[in-house]
Amino acid sequence: MSGNPELTRNLWLELTPHRLIGMPAILGLIFAFASTSGSGLVPGLALGLFGLITVLWGANLCSESMLEEFRQGTWDTQRMSAMGPWQLAWGKLMGAPVFSWYGGAICLVVFALTTDGTAASNAPLPTVLGVLPTVLGALAMAVLTQAMGAILGLAAARSGTRTRSSLFIVFIFLFVSYGAWLPGSLARWDAVMWFGIEMAPVWFAVLSLWAFAAWSIVGFWRMLCGELQLRKPPLAWLGFAVFLTIYAAGLVAGRLPKAVPGQVFAGTAFVVAMTLSYGVVLFEQRNFISLRRLALHWHIGDLQRVWEEVPCWMVTLLLALFAALYLASQGIPVNNFGPVSIAVGTLPLVLGLFAVRDIALLHFFSLSQRPQRAVMATMIYLGLLYWLLPSLLDAVGLDALAAWLRPGITREATPGIAAGLVNAAAGIALVVWRWRQRLAAMAH
Repeated sequence: MSGNPELTRNLWLELTPHRLIGMPAILGLIFAFASTSGSGLVPGLALGLFGLITVLWGANLCSESMLEEFRQGTWDTQRMSAMGPWQLAWGKLMGAPVFSWYGGAICLVVFALTTDGTAASNAPLPTVLGVLPTVLGALAMAVLTQAMGAILGLAAARSGTRTRSSLFIVFIFLFVSYGAWLPGSLARWDAVMWFGIEMAPVWFAVLSLWAFAAWSIVGFWRMLCGELQLRKPPLAWLGFAVFLTIYAAGLVAGRLPKAVPGQVFAGTAFVVAMTLSYGVVLFEQRNFISLRRLALHWHIGDLQRVWEEVPCWMVTLLLALFAALYLASQGIPVNNFGPVSIAVGTLPLVLGLFAVRDIALLHFFSLSQRPQRAVMATMIYLGLLYWLLPSLLDAVGLDALAAWLRPGITREATPGIAAGLVNAAAGIALVVWRWRQRLAAMAH
């Protein structure tokens, strides 16, 4: 403890004597009352309380610990301290939710002692997966949600929100739902095939949760590196994209053993990279200063600093475009899906080019005088471009013109790619024009 001041501070604040006495007393009364209704109720109740106390409340504590630093104005003091990003990360992740872990540990002990790992017909939560994988999965889910809570709290604070982001509730709900669904869903499988390796479904679920939990900790550490002004290239983000690609490609290859390996990897890499690009661009800095710093390093030829300053969305978007180009070069035949013929090979390239337009449009509004409304303005205009305007043009018989506003998925590959190139060029042109406007305003 003495080597981590942040952890020591949180332990003294969170583990007060009345808390240490009150938590086991309250939980003991709850379990004692539940035991009077039948022993089958206690294991499910203990696991449910662990989810409420450690998973949900612990994630909330991690998120609030970051927001509270910004509200009270103590974050700059921590940034100026001698603590490195790893010390600060572990101090936050282990210290802020330590009281929720205290209560969760009691719940897991009760769960392990009151269940025998066999199905119980009168239990609200049958433990058909056994005690050990259930406990390990619950621990992984807690670590995952708490790290994500810290990430979202820091992202909300960096964006100037200073309040809990509504996205926090959505993300935590999705993680908890995934963790609750995955073991039960995989339990219906005889085995999980991952690159031809047969694995027990329950252990594949547990290993998956722990892998994502580890990456969430790395993600929080990487964000703290940026806050502490430590120059780090986006290798962690690129590594996460590669990990997701291998993880998902292994499952696809296991389910489609006759598929071409290169195409499976490229297709999976495209989907993963596109998803990550759209997701991370909403949280990264898009202000004029950060972009000007990147442009300045590029202008003077300092490629090392360019690599350190390049945004994460750009890395994964380039990965998606490379994967799309590879798929387009493979000459994959047109596939018929009912009445629609889809150019599967060239569709990723078209989608990638339209993604360039979408992200460029977001940066166009982010470089305006009111960047706080950039995301909302982008969503409105994308709704117009993808749905409203093409629908109106289709209604008046201008189908050919509508095809230039949204990705074409039919067998005519050349018009779809041409429309993507035009839209990407238009988006880049808008950003360049707004960029020159800001430079001209600075000159005056």
